[in-house]
Amino acid sequence: MSKQFKMEVKSNEELVNGVYKMVVNHEFEGRPGQFANIKVEGQYLRRPISISRIHKDSFEMLYKLKGEGTKKLAQYKANQEIDIILPLGNGFDLVEEKKVLLIGGGIGVPPLLELYHQLKTQNKSVELLIGVTGEEDNIYSEYNPIVTTILPSKYYQGNVIEYLKDHDIDYDYVYACGPMGMLNAIQEYVSCPGQISIEEKMGCGFGVCNACTCKTKDKEYKRICVEGPVFKIGELDLNDY
Repeated sequence: MSKQFKMEVKSNEELVNGVYKMVVNHEFEGRPGQFANIKVEGQYLRRPISISRIHKDSFEMLYKLKGEGTKKLAQYKANQEIDIILPLGNGFDLVEEKKVLLIGGGIGVPPLLELYHQLKTQNKSVELLIGVTGEEDNIYSEYNPIVTTILPSKYYQGNVIEYLKDHDIDYDYVYACGPMGMLNAIQEYVSCPGQISIEEKMGCGFGVCNACTCKTKDKEYKRICVEGPVFKIGELDLNDY
């Protein structure tokens, strides 16, 4: 059950190209794929930020500067108090004894990082495939990811689906998070079961305003902040995105 907390910022630093890592001194009792809703000074709506790592007495959030809210968030300093509601949303279900492929695009990579760590102990293999703009955006070397880039680089130039078509990767379960176009392509391409996490703007963050609904293939609508952000592959109709 989600609760509102006053927490202490441990650190908040820019890693690369407007991507920041905030570490908060507080335990996180939740699942990979869930998110926090942060009150930002001067902003009416809270900002939903995914949890990227969970430690014993702290947790991490990776976020990218996009607007006034995240710019204000980037100004928080160590030891400053921050107002957070968590855990929110429907997280990932963990599988066992699978050959798992995690696919992340852009700022959709961070929600997969804690999932990666938790899956490593229970499965035959776990690989991370990411799509970023340029090679300097690969800040995930500790995960030994397969990297694709939009710009020319030492990595594969193209998107994650093009990489999958060009290379033989052995997997039987997929987790993915990223832009809607990428997730739609994954739903159409992969033939195994899996789960996707949706990135979307939110209003309240806990299902009251109905501002972040998405359509299922059964023509029903589900709230990304409550029934999501994690859904089964093939559950949603993403063709309109």
